[in-house]
Amino acid sequence: MNREEINDHYRNISEENCFPFVGDNYITILKKGLYAKKKANYRGVSYIRDPDSGKYKAVLLGYYEVNDDYIVVPPELTINESKQTLIDKYLGKGYKLVTKCPSLKPVSFEEGTVEHKVALESHKKFIERL
Repeated sequence: MNREEINDHYRNISEENCFPFVGDNYITILKKGLYAKKKANYRGVSYIRDPDSGKYKAVLLGYYEVNDDYIVVPPELTINESKQTLIDKYLGKGYKLVTKCPSLKPVSFEEGTVEHKVALESHKKFIERL
């Protein structure tokens, strides 16, 4: 696979999933999966320097991965009967109840994966052009 094919693959996976805005006055259902950021300058595999460790790593920019199913119920929200029914329905399906948006991390790829190899090769070509 080349970089464009990998980027198209992830674009197709998240095609209908734009990360929802989590507000203070309504319940948000957040299903496990890959979500595109609403705004991103670039969406795709890249090789970047981690500011914390100083090491380079392959990541998928412009996307978030949600690792579990969540129902986000803000603490300020007034719960009426219909909202409680909705909450109970999703808790019964195994969703985790949280009061704020769960922490999100970009998708990263282990060394040896196709994505890592493609990101590294692309990075090397970029460095050669400098």
